[in-house]
Amino acid sequence: MFNNWFWWLKQIFPPLLILPLAIIPFDLPTAIPWIISLIACVVSIINVVRMLSRSHHLVQSAYKTLVRPMLTVVFMILAYISIQISLANSTDFARKTAQNIQGRCRTEKACPASIPGWSQRSNAFVSETNAGALAKYRVLYSVSRDRKEFSIFVRYSIDSGHLFTGGVDEELHETGKNG
Repeated sequence: MFNNWFWWLKQIFPPLLILPLAIIPFDLPTAIPWIISLIACVVSIINVVRMLSRSHHLVQSAYKTLVRPMLTVVFMILAYISIQISLANSTDFARKTAQNIQGRCRTEKACPASIPGWSQRSNAFVSETNAGALAKYRVLYSVSRDRKEFSIFVRYSIDSGHLFTGGVDEELHETGKNG
């Protein structure tokens, strides 16, 4: 009984270590757990293919050996989907905020100096909500000194993000920034 329980624990616990990636954005310091999990996923896929090709008629014990690699692949896919949903949510949040700011710039003939509820960090304002679903991304708002132009930047990682720019005499522009 204890051996059976311990065997199941050894099959389920290691893949569960991948699930925290669902809330950890991929960035320079967090790249190590993502890379380790990706390698584990690739090895698991190879093992599943190898096991399925070797056993022409799968018996119950062969199915039991597929538990850990299949869970690894499934949890890695779930973590990736979670990150993609968070990226989309943070970009949508920034887009709606930029559209709102653009409208205020046009009607007031000056862009807002700050956004209520956002905290000031040096020369920009940071959203306190940290947009996203499970993983959170920083959204920065900055305005020019003459308050004629603004920018909203969603920081995905150390060298990538999504930028929205606009102003009193400018159209709202949206660009993805990678590298």
